[in-house]
Amino acid sequence: MPNITPTFGALALLATIACTAATARADKAADARSRLFHNEDCDAHFDTALALTEGGKAVDDYVDLVAGGGVTAFLLNTNSSRANYASAAWEPAWAAWKDTPAEQWPAGIRALHALHRQGIDYPARVIARCRHHGIEPWISLRMNDVHYQLDKPDDATIHSDFWRQNPQLRRQGYEGYYSRALDYGRPE
Repeated sequence: MPNITPTFGALALLATIACTAATARADKAADARSRLFHNEDCDAHFDTALALTEGGKAVDDYVDLVAGGGVTAFLLNTNSSRANYASAAWEPAWAAWKDTPAEQWPAGIRALHALHRQGIDYPARVIARCRHHGIEPWISLRMNDVHYQLDKPDDATIHSDFWRQNPQLRRQGYEGYYSRALDYGRPE
């Protein structure tokens, strides 16, 4: 009679490996289904009053609050028509307010500028705090923000200098909400 123990042992080992792999795939799929994303708009949602004096604490406290809700991924939008930090590529939101007394600035703009003055890189601070909590940090960009382009087209506090100074680069022959968006099909 042949010895079937080694064959049986090999089959049992293969069955165990297959079951373990199937369980790992199921666990991974369950993890993907249970993710919770927080999509942070470009506006300052942290404690803007606290940011004026303790900017880093205001940002950390806000991320801590979001983390307490079970968020697994934090999507940080860093701009509308202007950046919400001192960007090398985009005009910062506070640049449009430079000729206005700071106490007249919107609270969010004052808070973001305070972070900058305190040497705090807002996106980097959010990313570091997310990692502290094991949250995936992501950056999102609005490449063609159209807010208020129809009803406030000359408002320098909302629209970037580039958009206001280059109407020839906007969509032509369109009506409606998106009619004044930049047309990326046009060469500069």
